[in-house]
Amino acid sequence: MNNFLEYLDKNLNEVMFDDEDDDYTNLLKTIATMISNTRNENKITQHELSEITHIQQGTISKIENGNCNLTLKMLQRVADGLGKKLIVKFE
Repeated sequence: MNNFLEYLDKNLNEVMFDDEDDDYTNLLKTIATMISNTRNENKITQHELSEITHIQQGTISKIENGNCNLTLKMLQRVADGLGKKLIVKFE
């Protein structure tokens, strides 16, 4: 197991991400900030949002940290839980 961890430690530093990965990461962080800000404006906790949306609190935390690959279904549940309308548009 140590060999595998050493391999990861050595090689993960060499991973190069292309612009698409950066764009996706930025999009996730933007969505995360919007969700967190809206939740805080509504004065509800992650736990309360979890109960409203039936999404585990740990997943809500990951979403708000930009560490969760959101599905549209999850995003819709979060929007509904926050009393917001989800709009997806292409420009």
